[in-house]
Amino acid sequence: IPQGVHTVNALGFGGQVLAMGELVVPYAMDPITLETVGPVPWSTQLGKGLVEPACFGDGAFTAHPKWDHNTGVLYGWSAQDVEPYVTLHWVQPNGTVKTRELWDAPYSQWAHDMWLSEKYVVIPFMPFVVDTARVPKGLSVNGWDADKPIVIALIPRDDIDGEIRWITADIEPQYIMHMLSCNHVGN
Repeated sequence: IPQGVHTVNALGFGGQVLAMGELVVPYAMDPITLETVGPVPWSTQLGKGLVEPACFGDGAFTAHPKWDHNTGVLYGWSAQDVEPYVTLHWVQPNGTVKTRELWDAPYSQWAHDMWLSEKYVVIPFMPFVVDTARVPKGLSVNGWDADKPIVIALIPRDDIDGEIRWITADIEPQYIMHMLSCNHVGN
């Protein structure tokens, strides 16, 4: 049985309702009866997340993916506290997953949400860090590190393997948990 709870978000995708949790495999439900179907068929194509998988198909996915109504693509990721800190997962309507590990991600952070513009998947790195090594010290897995900069990754939506534009923000450390949308203006 895959680990985690699926109490953060619910969304429609691939003819099912997906129950989403934080860095756990999405669970499919029947859209009419809401009966549990089980882990999504594409779960074996996802990253591992913060802990080792408990069983086959126990992959990690964000609780807040973004869905493009024009293409049907579901844009999401998995995150962990060791490199690569983020693995992108773009799920096609047929359940095929395109994946890219971000080996150049600046640090491990609570990658809770993202923006989706007309041209980019926008993933912010903010200093709300994640590190399982904190737990044996009696600390939460989460921590705040104001010495880390805010860095924004702009990933081309039409090319998961395309060049990522990394932007370091010159602002005080802060954390934004939920994003709705963003717009592409100029370059």
